[in-house]
Amino acid sequence: MEKKVEIPSLEYLKGLTEEGVKNFEQTVLEGPLFKEIIRKIEDVALDGLAIYEKKIESDDDVRALKVICTALKENDFYCEIENKEKTGLLMGKYYQKYFVVKWETKKSNGDEKK
Repeated sequence: MEKKVEIPSLEYLKGLTEEGVKNFEQTVLEGPLFKEIIRKIEDVALDGLAIYEKKIESDDDVRALKVICTALKENDFYCEIENKEKTGLLMGKYYQKYFVVKWETKKSNGDEKK
């Protein structure tokens, strides 16, 4: 007896993909990286600043940082992964990636700064 191979439908695969993305996003937003970034944003804000930058190292999970960035944007923060030009003694000019979060603060005289 020949065994018939069933091919999953596109709708089924799309559902699996969407479920996987939602699970990944939830895991990131409940995880230690998100909590660390929020804590560091709070620390910077307590110092009176309105920008937090994290240098992205080669072992950082950029996918997780993009999820966090989306969540921060939904809460009216500016958040991007930026390439900044640097100059080194041996390498000359090169680019370094940074996870950048900015927010507005109000000064005591009513001026807004971003």
